[in-house]
Amino acid sequence: MKKAEQTLKTSHLCRLFSVPIASYYYQPAIKPNEMEYCHKIKAIHEGNLKSYGRRRMRAELGNQGIHLGIFKVARLMKGAGIVGTMRFKSDFLEA
Repeated sequence: MKKAEQTLKTSHLCRLFSVPIASYYYQPAIKPNEMEYCHKIKAIHEGNLKSYGRRRMRAELGNQGIHLGIFKVARLMKGAGIVGTMRFKSDFLEA
C-alpha cells in the first residue's frame, strides 16, 4: 500500500473519498443545555406573578443575555407546563 503524499490538497482528497469539502472544515457549534433555559424560564415565571407569555418571556430572556427565538421559547414553556395568565387590576386590589 502506498503512503499518501504530503503535497495532496484537501479538496482533492475530499473528492477522492466523495466527501463534501464543507464537512471537512465543519466544527459543530456548542449548544447549551436546554434544561438551563427551562430553569431560567421557571424563575422568570415565578418572579412575575406567572403572567408572562412567550413574547414577554423572550424579551426578558433577551435582557438577561439569552437570545432565543419566539418559537423555541414557546416550545420550552409548553414542555415545562408554563402558561401565562392574564391579570386584571381587580386581581391586585383583592390581594
